[in-house]
Amino acid sequence: MLFLKSRYDEMILGGQMLLTIVGNAWESNSPDDKSCTVWELLGNTLYDMVLEGFIEEPKLDEFNLPYYAPAEEEVKKAVEAEVSFDIRELETYKMDWDSSASSEIGLQGKSVAGSIRAIAESLFASHFADVNMDDLFERYAKKVTEYFEVVKGQCTTMLISMTKELEK
Repeated sequence: MLFLKSRYDEMILGGQMLLTIVGNAWESNSPDDKSCTVWELLGNTLYDMVLEGFIEEPKLDEFNLPYYAPAEEEVKKAVEAEVSFDIRELETYKMDWDSSASSEIGLQGKSVAGSIRAIAESLFASHFADVNMDDLFERYAKKVTEYFEVVKGQCTTMLISMTKELEK
């Protein structure tokens, strides 16, 4: 992994690195894992805009959002394959989608939409140049809010503590 190789070059021997990444609980076959729901809701929002004529369906069909949430075992294998880091601790836990926001569901929906907008807006804006991004993310916030009224949104998060070792 280029990321780990780059960090290896920057760190001193014995230096520690702590990463927090979004993962999934698929290996545990958890039927209530909702790690990808945030992206599904965004896809549903885009499709609604197709139905309303704001986005052409072929434009949506050709869009690809590069997203992957690894399972804990995949992360272990990737770090071990790098051989220059020793995993001190790897913990997987559930976290509320928006634990920092107000308990008011509408504000939580807006906060989640704002976070996803910060992550992915440039991809959407370059592919869907004619779409009003404010409109897209306002619609998305409403969808997230509707979801929160029924389900407590959570994601699977991994915390990885690593130490730089001598290359083997």
